[in-house]
Amino acid sequence: MNKIQGLDSLSRKLRLLPKQVQNKQVKRSLSAGARELITAIKAAAPEDTGLMKTQIVQFRVPQQNKVQVGVSSRLKKLKSERTRQKADARNKYRPVNYGAYYWRFVEFGTSKMPAKPFIRPTFDARKTGIAKRIIVELEKGIEMEANKL
Repeated sequence: MNKIQGLDSLSRKLRLLPKQVQNKQVKRSLSAGARELITAIKAAAPEDTGLMKTQIVQFRVPQQNKVQVGVSSRLKKLKSERTRQKADARNKYRPVNYGAYYWRFVEFGTSKMPAKPFIRPTFDARKTGIAKRIIVELEKGIEMEANKL
């Protein structure tokens, strides 16, 4: 397993900032890494109707300073009545409760369908690059906040 260098000094610099600023910069950096991962997962996801790709999103866990990436099981609300009518006419979208629930079957397989994983292999291939992106964004944020003080 590769060890990422420079985290100790970055952690010391981060602790020098006020707690509220620390949280803001950590969230911003994690979101940048999550966006990169989402883009990669969407590129690797199998496409039938395209619904599953639209449901790959990031979730924030507010109390724990975490950002999770996953597939939402709810459809995003369509912006206007006209857009909804077009979507219904094309028959691309299902009712709200039936989003891309089937991503689990694709990723892990079923008793009758072999697994076609796309999330875990993408994460494994990109995890060091994403970690570096998070570190770079955190360094930028720390410098920006330090210049303000």
